[in-house]
Amino acid sequence: MSCPRLERCPATGRLWVDAEGEAARQVQVVEAVVLQVDFGGCVLDLEGLDLDDGLAAAAWHDLVRRVRDTHGRVTVAHAPQMLAHTLYKVGDLQDGRIRLLTPRSDEGTTAG
Repeated sequence: MSCPRLERCPATGRLWVDAEGEAARQVQVVEAVVLQVDFGGCVLDLEGLDLDDGLAAAAWHDLVRRVRDTHGRVTVAHAPQMLAHTLYKVGDLQDGRIRLLTPRSDEGTTAG
């Protein structure tokens, strides 16, 4: 498993996540960092995140909820389609404490 790369822009507060591969396990490393920094009102940019299965999507969904619960709110930019859909489907976007910014439209990889 490669270690996820995190970059934080001091000017905007945006935390960019690059976590290819085993995303369900990598969420633990990202969570340890995100929950320790002063993240309130900032953007979690998941442009570099690829979810490889439903377990990974569930792990990242839990992380987004924990960031919201810890910091009061979170904006998630470039969320993978599976994560964005899950946040919407379970009602996590209704109170405005989790906000999606330009969610991705990932294309399927199944053969037709």
